[in-house]
Amino acid sequence: IGADDGQNIFKICLQVLSHDGDQNSDSGGAALDKCSDKFKQGVVHTLLMLLAVPNVQELYANLQILLGELSLDSIDFSITSDLKMVLIMLGKDSGSCRHACIYCEDGTPWKTPSKLNTLGSLQKWHDMWVADGSRDMRSKDFQNMRNPPLLKGAPEDLILELISPPELHLELGIPDKLTTELIKNVFPDEKAGKEFMSKFYKKENITVCGKQEGKLEGNATRKFLKTTHSLELELRKVSP
Repeated sequence: IGADDGQNIFKICLQVLSHDGDQNSDSGGAALDKCSDKFKQGVVHTLLMLLAVPNVQELYANLQILLGELSLDSIDFSITSDLKMVLIMLGKDSGSCRHACIYCEDGTPWKTPSKLNTLGSLQKWHDMWVADGSRDMRSKDFQNMRNPPLLKGAPEDLILELISPPELHLELGIPDKLTTELIKNVFPDEKAGKEFMSKFYKKENITVCGKQEGKLEGNATRKFLKTTHSLELELRKVSP
Protein backbone atom coordinates (compact mmCIF):
# COMPACT_ATOMS: atom_id res chain seq x y z
CA ILE A 1 0.00 0.00 0.00
CA GLY A 2 1.38 3.39 -0.96
CA ALA A 3 0.18 6.78 0.28
CA ASP A 4 1.15 10.23 -0.99
CA ASP A 5 -0.31 13.74 -1.17
CA GLY A 6 1.55 15.05 -4.22
CA GLN A 7 -0.01 17.88 -6.27
CA ASN A 8 -2.61 18.51 -3.55
CA ILE A 9 -4.30 15.16 -4.11
CA PHE A 10 -4.16 12.61 -1.30
CA LYS A 11 -3.77 9.17 -2.91
CA ILE A 12 -3.69 5.60 -1.61
CA CYS A 13 -2.70 2.87 -4.07
CA LEU A 14 -2.47 -0.91 -3.94
CA GLN A 15 0.34 -2.69 -5.80
CA VAL A 16 -0.08 -6.44 -6.10
CA LEU A 17 3.15 -8.45 -5.81
CA SER A 18 3.91 -12.14 -5.88
CA HIS A 19 5.03 -13.79 -2.64
CA ASP A 20 8.68 -13.76 -3.76
CA GLY A 21 8.53 -9.99 -4.17
CA ASP A 22 8.44 -9.90 -7.98
CA GLN A 23 5.64 -8.28 -9.92
CA ASN A 24 3.65 -10.95 -11.68
CA SER A 25 0.40 -10.65 -13.57
CA ASP A 26 -0.51 -14.18 -12.44
CA SER A 27 0.02 -13.45 -8.76
CA GLY A 28 -2.07 -11.94 -6.04
CA GLY A 29 -5.33 -13.46 -7.24
CA ALA A 30 -6.73 -13.79 -3.74
CA ALA A 31 -5.95 -10.17 -2.91
CA LEU A 32 -7.48 -8.99 -6.17
CA ASP A 33 -10.63 -11.05 -5.63
CA LYS A 34 -11.08 -9.44 -2.22
CA CYS A 35 -10.70 -5.98 -3.69
CA SER A 36 -13.13 -6.37 -6.59
CA ASP A 37 -14.84 -9.06 -8.63
CA LYS A 38 -13.77 -7.14 -11.73
CA PHE A 39 -10.15 -8.24 -11.34
CA LYS A 40 -9.49 -11.97 -11.76
CA GLN A 41 -6.32 -14.00 -11.45
CA GLY A 42 -4.17 -13.58 -14.54
CA VAL A 43 -5.11 -9.98 -15.34
CA VAL A 44 -2.42 -7.37 -15.90
CA HIS A 45 -3.86 -4.84 -13.43
CA THR A 46 -1.26 -4.89 -10.67
CA LEU A 47 -1.50 -1.26 -9.57
CA LEU A 48 -4.88 -0.09 -8.29
CA MET A 49 -5.85 3.42 -7.23
CA LEU A 50 -7.89 2.87 -4.09
CA LEU A 51 -8.53 6.46 -3.18
CA ALA A 52 -7.85 9.99 -4.45
CA VAL A 53 -9.11 13.01 -2.51
CA PRO A 54 -8.14 16.62 -3.33
CA ASN A 55 -7.07 19.20 -0.76
CA VAL A 56 -6.64 16.81 2.17
CA GLN A 57 -3.81 17.55 4.62
CA GLU A 58 -1.46 14.87 5.94
CA LEU A 59 -3.00 14.70 9.40
CA TYR A 60 -3.66 11.77 11.71
CA ALA A 61 -7.42 12.36 11.86
CA ASN A 62 -7.71 12.52 8.07
CA LEU A 63 -5.66 9.38 7.53
CA GLN A 64 -7.65 7.55 10.21
CA ILE A 65 -10.91 8.28 8.38
CA LEU A 66 -9.59 7.37 4.92
CA LEU A 67 -7.97 4.09 5.99
CA GLY A 68 -11.15 3.24 7.87
CA GLU A 69 -13.21 3.72 4.72
CA LEU A 70 -10.97 1.35 2.76
CA SER A 71 -11.29 -1.55 5.26
CA LEU A 72 -7.99 -3.18 4.30
CA ASP A 73 -8.01 -5.71 7.14
CA SER A 74 -9.00 -8.54 4.77
CA ILE A 75 -5.68 -8.55 2.90
CA ASP A 76 -2.03 -8.89 3.90
CA PHE A 77 -0.06 -5.79 2.95
CA SER A 78 2.97 -3.69 3.77
CA ILE A 79 3.26 0.08 3.67
CA THR A 80 5.55 2.13 1.45
CA SER A 81 5.48 5.91 1.83
CA ASP A 82 7.57 8.88 2.84
CA LEU A 83 8.74 9.27 6.42
CA LYS A 84 6.18 11.91 7.38
CA MET A 85 3.26 9.74 6.29
CA VAL A 86 4.67 6.66 8.02
CA LEU A 87 5.14 8.54 11.30
CA ILE A 88 1.50 9.63 11.12
CA MET A 89 0.38 6.04 10.54
CA LEU A 90 2.36 4.90 13.56
CA GLY A 91 0.88 7.63 15.76
CA LYS A 92 4.16 9.47 16.34
CA ASP A 93 4.94 13.18 16.30
CA SER A 94 6.63 14.84 13.32
CA GLY A 95 10.00 13.85 11.89
CA SER A 96 11.76 16.38 14.13
CA CYS A 97 10.69 14.58 17.30
CA ARG A 98 13.24 12.86 19.54
CA HIS A 99 12.10 9.31 18.73
CA ALA A 100 11.64 9.62 14.97
CA CYS A 101 12.92 6.16 14.06
CA ILE A 102 10.03 4.07 12.77
CA TYR A 103 11.77 0.75 13.48
CA CYS A 104 13.32 1.03 16.95
CA GLU A 105 13.07 2.88 20.27
CA ASP A 106 16.32 4.82 20.02
CA GLY A 107 16.40 8.60 19.66
CA THR A 108 18.82 11.45 19.26
CA PRO A 109 21.83 11.27 19.37
CA TRP A 110 21.32 7.71 18.00
CA LYS A 111 24.13 5.95 19.85
CA THR A 112 22.34 3.23 21.82
CA PRO A 113 21.28 -0.21 20.54
CA SER A 114 17.53 -0.34 21.14
CA LYS A 115 14.50 -2.60 21.08
CA LEU A 116 12.63 -3.00 17.81
CA ASN A 117 9.20 -1.42 17.61
CA THR A 118 6.14 -3.66 17.44
CA LEU A 119 2.48 -2.74 17.14
CA GLY A 120 2.07 -3.79 20.75
CA SER A 121 5.00 -1.74 22.08
CA LEU A 122 3.83 1.39 20.26
CA GLN A 123 0.31 0.97 21.63
CA LYS A 124 1.77 0.46 25.13
CA TRP A 125 3.80 3.69 24.91
CA HIS A 126 0.69 5.58 23.80
CA ASP A 127 -1.36 4.13 26.66
CA MET A 128 1.33 5.18 29.14
CA TRP A 129 1.38 8.71 27.72
CA VAL A 130 -2.41 8.93 28.12
CA ALA A 131 -2.17 7.56 31.69
CA ASP A 132 0.44 10.24 32.44
CA GLY A 133 -2.03 12.97 31.49
CA SER A 134 -1.58 13.29 27.69
CA ARG A 135 0.75 16.25 28.09
CA ASP A 136 2.32 17.31 24.80
CA MET A 137 5.59 18.37 26.43
CA ARG A 138 5.94 14.88 27.92
CA SER A 139 5.42 12.92 24.70
CA LYS A 140 9.19 12.65 24.22
CA ASP A 141 9.31 10.51 27.36
CA PHE A 142 6.86 8.06 25.79
CA GLN A 143 8.42 7.50 22.35
CA ASN A 144 6.45 10.52 21.00
CA MET A 145 3.39 8.27 20.76
CA ARG A 146 0.54 10.78 20.97
CA ASN A 147 -1.85 8.62 18.93
CA PRO A 148 -2.51 4.87 18.70
CA PRO A 149 -1.08 3.16 15.58
CA LEU A 150 -3.38 3.09 12.56
CA LEU A 151 -1.88 -0.19 11.32
CA LYS A 152 -3.70 -3.39 12.22
CA GLY A 153 -2.10 -6.67 13.23
CA ALA A 154 -0.91 -8.77 16.13
CA PRO A 155 0.82 -7.00 19.05
CA GLU A 156 4.05 -8.89 18.32
CA ASP A 157 4.18 -7.79 14.66
CA LEU A 158 7.44 -5.94 13.99
CA ILE A 159 7.14 -2.55 12.31
CA LEU A 160 10.21 -3.58 10.30
CA GLU A 161 8.05 -6.26 8.65
CA LEU A 162 5.03 -4.00 8.10
CA ILE A 163 6.66 -0.90 6.63
CA SER A 164 9.17 -0.92 3.79
CA PRO A 165 12.22 1.35 4.23
CA PRO A 166 11.45 4.80 2.74
CA GLU A 167 13.47 4.46 -0.47
CA LEU A 168 13.39 8.11 -1.48
CA HIS A 169 14.59 9.28 1.95
CA LEU A 170 17.50 6.84 1.77
CA GLU A 171 18.35 7.79 -1.79
CA LEU A 172 18.34 11.50 -1.01
CA GLY A 173 19.54 11.48 2.57
CA ILE A 174 22.66 9.32 2.43
CA PRO A 175 24.39 11.16 -0.47
CA ASP A 176 23.40 14.49 1.13
CA LYS A 177 24.96 13.52 4.48
CA LEU A 178 28.13 12.24 2.81
CA THR A 179 28.43 15.42 0.74
CA THR A 180 28.02 17.52 3.90
CA GLU A 181 30.81 15.58 5.64
CA LEU A 182 33.00 15.90 2.56
CA ILE A 183 32.61 19.68 2.62
CA LYS A 184 33.40 19.82 6.35
CA ASN A 185 36.46 17.57 6.30
CA VAL A 186 38.20 18.15 2.95
CA PHE A 187 38.01 21.91 2.39
CA PRO A 188 39.42 24.75 4.51
CA ASP A 189 35.94 26.21 5.06
CA GLU A 190 32.31 25.63 4.16
CA LYS A 191 32.27 28.31 1.47
CA ALA A 192 35.14 26.68 -0.45
CA GLY A 193 33.45 23.29 -0.23
CA LYS A 194 30.12 24.55 -1.51
CA GLU A 195 31.81 26.40 -4.37
CA PHE A 196 33.63 23.20 -5.35
CA MET A 197 30.42 21.14 -5.31
CA SER A 198 28.56 23.83 -7.27
CA LYS A 199 31.22 23.79 -10.01
CA PHE A 200 31.17 19.98 -10.05
CA TYR A 201 27.39 19.87 -10.44
CA LYS A 202 27.58 22.30 -13.36
CA LYS A 203 30.39 20.30 -14.99
CA GLU A 204 28.34 17.10 -14.78
CA ASN A 205 25.10 18.88 -15.76
CA ILE A 206 23.41 18.00 -12.46
CA THR A 207 20.45 20.21 -11.60
CA VAL A 208 20.38 21.61 -8.06
CA CYS A 209 17.08 22.34 -6.34
CA GLY A 210 16.90 26.05 -5.62
CA LYS A 211 14.10 25.67 -3.06
CA GLN A 212 16.13 23.42 -0.75
CA GLU A 213 19.41 25.32 -0.31
CA GLY A 214 21.31 23.60 -3.08
CA LYS A 215 20.18 20.05 -2.34
CA LEU A 216 19.54 17.43 -5.00
CA GLU A 217 16.20 15.88 -5.84
CA GLY A 218 15.57 12.29 -6.94
CA ASN A 219 16.70 12.28 -10.58
CA ALA A 220 19.65 14.57 -9.83
CA THR A 221 20.76 12.32 -6.96
CA ARG A 222 20.68 9.23 -9.16
CA LYS A 223 22.77 11.06 -11.75
CA PHE A 224 25.19 12.25 -9.04
CA LEU A 225 25.71 8.69 -7.78
CA LYS A 226 26.87 7.71 -11.26
CA THR A 227 29.58 10.39 -11.23
CA THR A 228 31.47 9.33 -8.09
CA HIS A 229 34.56 8.38 -10.11
CA SER A 230 34.67 11.85 -11.67
CA LEU A 231 34.16 13.39 -8.22
CA GLU A 232 37.12 11.43 -6.88
CA LEU A 233 39.35 12.68 -9.71
CA GLU A 234 38.28 16.31 -9.11
CA LEU A 235 38.89 15.98 -5.36
CA ARG A 236 42.42 14.76 -5.93
CA LYS A 237 43.17 18.05 -7.66
CA VAL A 238 42.29 20.06 -4.55
CA SER A 239 43.25 17.51 -1.89
CA PRO A 240 46.06 15.19 -3.08
